[in-house]
Amino acid sequence: MEAVGSPVTTLEFDDPEMLVKAIRGASLDPCQLSARPASSVLTRVRCPRICLDLVSVGPKMLYTGAMPTDRYTLTFVMKSPEGGRSFNFGTDFAGGYMGFFPPGTILDAVGSAGSVDAILTVPVQEFHAAIAVYFPEIPSRVLARGAGMRVGTTGQAHPRQLLAGIDAAILHRSAQPAGVQPCCAELERALLPAFLVALRSGCHDLVRPPKQRMVRRYKRFRDARDFMAAHRHKAIHVEDLC
Repeated sequence: MEAVGSPVTTLEFDDPEMLVKAIRGASLDPCQLSARPASSVLTRVRCPRICLDLVSVGPKMLYTGAMPTDRYTLTFVMKSPEGGRSFNFGTDFAGGYMGFFPPGTILDAVGSAGSVDAILTVPVQEFHAAIAVYFPEIPSRVLARGAGMRVGTTGQAHPRQLLAGIDAAILHRSAQPAGVQPCCAELERALLPAFLVALRSGCHDLVRPPKQRMVRRYKRFRDARDFMAAHRHKAIHVEDLC
């Protein structure tokens, strides 16, 4: 995925295991939930300091794992035809949802077939410098633990506009190779503030933490799911799960 000398790399594939590369620096374990595979596309844009992963996913997927340990991660759901579910934040989500992950936090989510996500990873020092300018009042609990949130229409507008421009100007290679790196540097100057403005908007509509009853339900679900994954080559009966 990390092509030497090229700030933009694209992979198209049918093997869902390739989605292990979906977030730069993360440790992911993707699992296909759809009955049949479908083509997915992963494009990585490496700017001088930040990294953008654009992920268009064919099948319905379960993602578990840990986010990068040296970066903050912002995931913006551009499209989710059937809706998804975030078990780590305890909520359903659709297009316009943002997940904010401090370094090393856990991802445990089901993504819709046909979903499109834009994922920005920002080194710790760069992120702290940026929020000091664009979002100094970020809630301390969000900064420490992460959060799921619904970004308002106004907050979504700039990131969507930028991402559409990326698709036209970089992913389709309308820029000449010699001009790609300067374009990425310019993109970085616009992209990080746009995501932080969306984060600021989303913090006005944070997803409420699940009640203890739901926490216990999610835990039982994950225990059953993990048991089945660990015994996938054996016959499993309902009493085993119980």
